[in-house]
Amino acid sequence: IVELEIKQGEFSDVVSKKLFQAGLIPDADKFNAYMTQKGVDDSLRVGVHLIPIDATADEIIEILQEKPQ
Repeated sequence: IVELEIKQGEFSDVVSKKLFQAGLIPDADKFNAYMTQKGVDDSLRVGVHLIPIDATADEIIEILQEKPQ
């Protein structure tokens, strides 16, 4: 499990880069485009999220939209 913190004012592109640096996704730009395409890029919740290493893209998005730990 990886702890990922989303800070106030961070946009989905920054979050995507953090996910990439944590080894959770293979491509930050593609993931950010995917979130934008799904319309969830502006519904990510500020705070610390716990993400399983083997989570799918959709599972990661779901976790980032839930209330943080």
